[in-house]
Amino acid sequence: MDRCQENIDAGIKPILVTKQDSVTHAESLARRNNLAKRIDVFEIEQFIALNLYELGEFVAKDRRTAVTLLVDRYNGIIEQVETDRSLRIEVL
Repeated sequence: MDRCQENIDAGIKPILVTKQDSVTHAESLARRNNLAKRIDVFEIEQFIALNLYELGEFVAKDRRTAVTLLVDRYNGIIEQVETDRSLRIEVL
């Protein structure tokens, strides 16, 4: 929540993306820190699905391309900042 407050202070809207079973806890922490109306909390699977739909411009045939773009971006981040290359995703 401290990081969320820092982002708010910097003029950035915080978005928390977490596992399904942690959403309620994150929302509770936000309320306790008076940040509930200033941050968004998303469950990771919904967040990814919505982003893939948007990247694919909500057209079914473009979803594969959207997934590939997302995976390529993720793998690029892994290449830059991780030493464990097993974290990469391979699309078959």
